[in-house]
Amino acid sequence: MQEQKLNEFEDISPYGDDEVPEVVERLFNNFFFNFLFKIALKSTKSDWGSTEIKDKMNSFRRAKTVNEFQECLMDPLEGLIKNTTGGLTYSGLENVSKDKNHLFISNHRDIVMDPALMNYVLYIHGYKTTSIATGMNLLNLSAVKDLMKLNKIFIIKRGKENVLFGTLKHQSRFISNYLSNYGSVWLAQAEGRAKDGNDFTEEKVIRMLGLTRKMQGRVLEDVLRGMHIIPVSISYEYDPLDVWKAREIHSKIINGTYKKWPLEDFFSMRKGLFGYKGRVHIAFGTQITQIDSKQGLVADIDKQIINNYRIWPSNELAYQIVKDIPFSSFGDETRKFLNRREKVPAHLTDIFDHMYANPLINKNRYLSQNTIPA
Repeated sequence: MQEQKLNEFEDISPYGDDEVPEVVERLFNNFFFNFLFKIALKSTKSDWGSTEIKDKMNSFRRAKTVNEFQECLMDPLEGLIKNTTGGLTYSGLENVSKDKNHLFISNHRDIVMDPALMNYVLYIHGYKTTSIATGMNLLNLSAVKDLMKLNKIFIIKRGKENVLFGTLKHQSRFISNYLSNYGSVWLAQAEGRAKDGNDFTEEKVIRMLGLTRKMQGRVLEDVLRGMHIIPVSISYEYDPLDVWKAREIHSKIINGTYKKWPLEDFFSMRKGLFGYKGRVHIAFGTQITQIDSKQGLVADIDKQIINNYRIWPSNELAYQIVKDIPFSSFGDETRKFLNRREKVPAHLTDIFDHMYANPLINKNRYLSQNTIPA
């Protein structure tokens, strides 16, 4: 982000190329980071021996720019996809322009994998990777913070800090500045992951994007159109964190709140990375060009994300359970889902079922009513 980043956006922006050598040296001189990073590499590329691991570690150490560091990550990410998914597919890439920067607004299921998988698809087809909005609660560990900011992560400040109007304006200015001068941006459609399987856009996200207009004296709709917004749907056949998410939802229902245990975000990232996801599909929607209001944009984003969501057998089977519909068949897919479901604690099964059924419930309701459900 060069000079502008160092001045106005230093507190939230990703690292610039000029910072990479110092940050890489700091990371790889950290004994615990080295130890864990080697384990992670071995987990993603099980056919690599000590020589290959050493060579890859050295290639990371030699990285002088953000792009060079990200290029080093593509081999491990490819191995991660091979080891933890039943295959990655994608559609709609022809809707993405290489000649302009886009704001990708996506549904959000996994802390790391959502934008990582999208960036992988963009990278292998010759597109620039995006900058990624991430809550600052994930950056409590200095090594994690360094690694993520080397990968174009910028910080979204949430919680109590968000009551400060200046914080929201600062974030809005950063996104506008980045889109205008540097590259594309990935932003979740709502604060936090959709733990219950309901993918709906929060209007406050759109409101935040429009705050920059007040300083520029521009019309809101013109600002939003200039961001070249493309909705993105990411669909996992299985969520490695389904039981964890169900437990959190249950706690909020019973106790009115949920208290995270120490390092929960770190272990959540780890489980999301290395847990089995089944098949994964990423659908790039079409750029939204007609914007008449914040509410209209929210509805258009939801329409594309819900309609483009790939429905898997896990969603169909959960839907049949929730709606008390007898299974139409009892093959391998049914056994796989029921075996997973049997391991869920009894008090969480209803939440678990709805988590997988809700994408299909929402799609059916939208198609029948031609409206996004509330």
